[in-house]
Amino acid sequence: MSKNQSGKFESLKNYEFKSWFLILLVLSFFGLLYFVQLGGRALWSEELRWAQIPREMLQSKEYFLPTINGNTYYDKPLGSYWLVLISSWCTGAMDELACRLPSAISGMISILFTMLIALRLYEQKTAIYSGIILGTSYSFVFFSRHASTDLENIAGILIALYLFLVYEKKPQGWWILAFWITMALTSLTKGLLGFALPLLVAGVYSLAQNRKMILSASKPSLIIVNCIKANEWLFQWRTLIALPFAILVYLAPFLISLVWFGNGEGLSMVWRENIRRFYNPVNHIGPITLYFGVIFILL
Repeated sequence: MSKNQSGKFESLKNYEFKSWFLILLVLSFFGLLYFVQLGGRALWSEELRWAQIPREMLQSKEYFLPTINGNTYYDKPLGSYWLVLISSWCTGAMDELACRLPSAISGMISILFTMLIALRLYEQKTAIYSGIILGTSYSFVFFSRHASTDLENIAGILIALYLFLVYEKKPQGWWILAFWITMALTSLTKGLLGFALPLLVAGVYSLAQNRKMILSASKPSLIIVNCIKANEWLFQWRTLIALPFAILVYLAPFLISLVWFGNGEGLSMVWRENIRRFYNPVNHIGPITLYFGVIFILL
């Protein structure tokens, strides 16, 4: 190795060391912000649901049937309740800390992968700033210290997008299986947004990166062909294996609930929350302009 190459290697090594040092420094700060006195206040509002359902699962030993006061309650997929169960086994009690711990950990994971994504797309300074901006946003701090599914969902989506960015130039690898399974597990916390958002973002990103090739096509049919080529990472034979497997992972808890308990409410929830709501909303009803105000309030 020449002196010039050795110098470049050392420079890269120092850059990576500094990047990870700063990332760990940022995570240490948010660790204090999110975890100190995490179980110090009583559960309130919908947090009570994230305590009661896992508690009844522990009592009944029926981990595929969510209940409140013995009545089936399928409002969200089972993944978020299972995370609370795992948390309670780690802490030794089903209490406020156990209920909120998955959200706090997911908040930390989200900040980490936000910085890793920014580091891959931009540079060190942007990565650190992006983590600080996300981690200090009012709603992010609130939900990181609140028992809910939101942070688990965000963390899973960011992990899937990071996998895509790392391996997009290697479309022939089996990373696509990990990508689909990550989306399936994410969807088991809040819903099919865990599939939809990573696929949408990755697809649009790939189209934007290959826009010159796409726009150079002289016929509409060639534009379609070029769009498929731009998303070669997705349109490959391994997806034919990964996609059904991911669907099976997502549907398995609902199918087990149906077969073991004769309860189809889980599958009904999938239809109601992910498909029917698009054309027949049942709650959170309001004009699209509502988001313009809400976004700034939550920041």
